[in-house]
Amino acid sequence: MAAPKLKTALSAVAGATLALTPLMAANSEQAEFQEVAAVQITSDADRAAGAWVRENPSGISVSVRLGAETPVQPNVIEATLRNDFEKNGISNVKFFFERGGNGTSSVAYHTHNFVYGPYGLAVSRQEVAKVAQQNRFELASNL
Repeated sequence: MAAPKLKTALSAVAGATLALTPLMAANSEQAEFQEVAAVQITSDADRAAGAWVRENPSGISVSVRLGAETPVQPNVIEATLRNDFEKNGISNVKFFFERGGNGTSSVAYHTHNFVYGPYGLAVSRQEVAKVAQQNRFELASNL
C-alpha cells in the first residue's frame, strides 16, 4: 500500500515542479536583470561623467549609452574596459551608464581636458591605449 501512495506523491511533486519551472525561469531572469541593474543607470551619462572628472582630474570617466540591440551586459562592458585601462596604467576610472534608444551602444572617454568619442563598443577598446597615453601626458605636463 505504501508504494502506490509514494508513487502518487512523487507524481504530484513532479507535476508541481513542471508547473513551476516557467516561474522559476522567470525569477532567474529577474535575478539576472537585477544583477545588471546593479550598474547605476543615470539619465545623462555624459553630464555625470563630466562632473566626476572635474572633481577627479587625475582619473578618466567613461560614459556608456546602452543601445537596445547590444547583447553585451553593462557589467561586462565595465569590467572589460576597466581591465583595458589597467593594462595601460590607469586605475582611477569611473563608469556612468544611460539607456539609449534602438541601435548599438556607444562609449565616450572623459579626461579633465577632453572628451573622446563616442565610439562603438569594439572601437572603444581600440581607443583605450591612446586615451590612457594622452591622459598620462597631460598629467605629467600639468596641462
